[in-house]
Amino acid sequence: MTTHSPEGPPPPEAAPTPEGGLRRLDRLLAATETLLGGVLVGGITVIVLWQIAMRYVFGQPLAWTEELSRYLFIWLSLIGAALAFQRGSHFLFDQLVGGLSGRIRTVVTTVAQGIVTVILLGGLFFGVRLAYLVRVERSAALDLPMVWVYAALPVSVAFMLIHMVARISGNVGGEKTGWR
Repeated sequence: MTTHSPEGPPPPEAAPTPEGGLRRLDRLLAATETLLGGVLVGGITVIVLWQIAMRYVFGQPLAWTEELSRYLFIWLSLIGAALAFQRGSHFLFDQLVGGLSGRIRTVVTTVAQGIVTVILLGGLFFGVRLAYLVRVERSAALDLPMVWVYAALPVSVAFMLIHMVARISGNVGGEKTGWR
């Protein structure tokens, strides 16, 4: 005979849902973007301060610092755009959508998400294509392959697509997340 505690049998463990996994991936990716953004800001700061010291204190400006800080800033901007997308910080027509009734708001939000997804897919396609086209070019001061600079676009767009899939999954799965 089996005995149970006074509280009753333990609750069954909830099976992980695809939406839950996507939400976890979304949060992990956002945390990674935040960390990467901090590292990039720190790197840019150190490089620019080093350039200032070398130019004005020692009278020996370095050619590579300006180029590297520019490339890091490109990555920072695009990774930051992906993080802003995940947080819903981009410009929205809240006044328009907020004034709509529930069903119409759902339709408008779904259409808008579809349009954004198509634009992101186009950005991914053309970003990869552009990175491929510049694969043999090298930067002037650092002699870096320019594909690493141009890869910032498809990488950030891929991050945005992951955030969009997680957002849409949340909407379909019953969690009405809208754009936020």
